[in-house]
Amino acid sequence: MERCECHLRGCLAWLASHDVAAIPKATSRAHIAENARAAALDLDDDAIETLDSIDRRYRRFDPEGSPWTA
Repeated sequence: MERCECHLRGCLAWLASHDVAAIPKATSRAHIAENARAAALDLDDDAIETLDSIDRRYRRFDPEGSPWTA
């Protein structure tokens, strides 16, 4: 679980680096605290560049006529 939490903090920190305000689900006080720790995570430029380079065109559900398929 520790590794998963680290990845989640990284995702939240990456979103924050792009001025995106994420609202993650939290089911306990501990979960809220874990999400808040993402604010203290400082991603370096290489990490941000690596995450930025991920191909965003893959979708699990891509119905015909969807606005994003045009």
